[in-house]
Amino acid sequence: MEKNIIVAFANQKGGVGKTTLCALFANYLTLRKHKVVVVDCDNQRSFVAKRERDLKKYPETEPPYEVRSLDVTNTEKVATEVLRLKKEDAVVLLDTPGNLAQAGLVQLLAVTDFLIVPYQFESTSIQSTGIFITFVHRLRRQLHREIGQMVFVVNNWDARFGRKTELDLYAKTENSLTKLGKVAPRIGHRADIERANTMFLMDQQAALTAESFDYIHSVLFKDDAGQTTTNKKNEDGGEEEQHVPTQSLKPKSDEQ
Repeated sequence: MEKNIIVAFANQKGGVGKTTLCALFANYLTLRKHKVVVVDCDNQRSFVAKRERDLKKYPETEPPYEVRSLDVTNTEKVATEVLRLKKEDAVVLLDTPGNLAQAGLVQLLAVTDFLIVPYQFESTSIQSTGIFITFVHRLRRQLHREIGQMVFVVNNWDARFGRKTELDLYAKTENSLTKLGKVAPRIGHRADIERANTMFLMDQQAALTAESFDYIHSVLFKDDAGQTTTNKKNEDGGEEEQHVPTQSLKPKSDEQ
């Protein structure tokens, strides 16, 4: 029987690769023999649309996991789906919207075991990640308990670019994030990543994501790598919000 784990791919900013990484990780998990359910929580239904295209493109391929859609603006439906998800004998992956104001999003995040937070090394993405971190800590205080442990992962990393001052800032950003959650190895910028589908993991995609996904898997399932990592999980959501060390991660306003 598969252990029930609810994992949300989430960040405040769109365009950081949440849906793409969610699809790639779902395919990765099926290769690791896990039962997977993906819930598309974005009103744009990007994941559902991707699956529909893949069914037409690969008609002979059996879908390796179920894909559902959920309207997170309907809190009654979200409440019903939350009860269902908690009973699934599966790894449940939530592809969430970038808009934190969606009515049912808090209900979903409140039951997550892990938050995979993709971001990119550019100022807007880093600032938005800071806003999302603040949102999570406020939610923890509101619920008076821990919710999903955050796992940060840089997506679309291109090692060919960046001045020394920028590279130093990126390194400091990652170091700061280790105090707030786990930091997975970076995922490089390659066209193969953008060709993600919902049916299988291509060889090149597997090679490009292996280090990062193996690390995330170790965190989710407490493999040896997950037990020995030096990254520290935040145990007190009420305090960490004001101690984000890098200026780039600090939210512009406490009201955002």
